[in-house]
Amino acid sequence: EYAFKPLPEFMEKLLEMGGLVPYVKERLREKKK
Repeated sequence: EYAFKPLPEFMEKLLEMGGLVPYVKERLREKKK
């Protein structure tokens, strides 16, 4: 039995990108478009 809930989608993306900093940079880049 899992002691934690499944990760939200944004958390999965965060881990895929290697952490908060790359994630935030990518989000800021998207907003500028």
